[in-house]
Amino acid sequence: GQVVSLGEGLETQSRRVDNGTMRWLSVDLPEAIALRERFLAPTPRFRHLAMSALDPGWMAGVDRATPVFVVAQGLLMYLAPEAVRGLLAGIAAGLPGASLVFDTVPPWLSRMTLRGLQQTPRYRLPPMPWGIARDEIGPTLRRWCPGIGPVELLPYALPRSVPGFLGPVLQGAPLLRNQLPSLVRTRFG
Repeated sequence: GQVVSLGEGLETQSRRVDNGTMRWLSVDLPEAIALRERFLAPTPRFRHLAMSALDPGWMAGVDRATPVFVVAQGLLMYLAPEAVRGLLAGIAAGLPGASLVFDTVPPWLSRMTLRGLQQTPRYRLPPMPWGIARDEIGPTLRRWCPGIGPVELLPYALPRSVPGFLGPVLQGAPLLRNQLPSLVRTRFG
């Protein structure tokens, strides 16, 4: 099959999960691809495409003869909601049958980053305009992409800074669980 990774920057997952036959297409902004290629040279199986994930032209570089798995980890939260909707609807229309995995942040975190949330005294988190509550993910995707397959919320590891005993508490309480980041898997068509 073929993996298409949108906005992956210097992520090395492609090399870590390589089974010796898969093909991987990294789609990122030209500046990011230029930096990536300083460390990870493209090969016939690991290709780079210097193009915004929001430009539907990247789909022309996808081989539709094999199963397609699109990964948008650490990307969608940095886009405006309208851009997320356009991207997902574009993938649904342009790559029917493709699977998609992406992560989300909750609305409260999105709002805090838009107000300039300082993670440390010297580091401000970048703005994350798109946040979504867990219970809104399925209905939103079905509204944006009619005909979408099942929307599955995958287990998401809590940050190391969160004490281990809090995981079951946060995951078990509906009001709290709905305010956590999410990892989502779905299929188009």
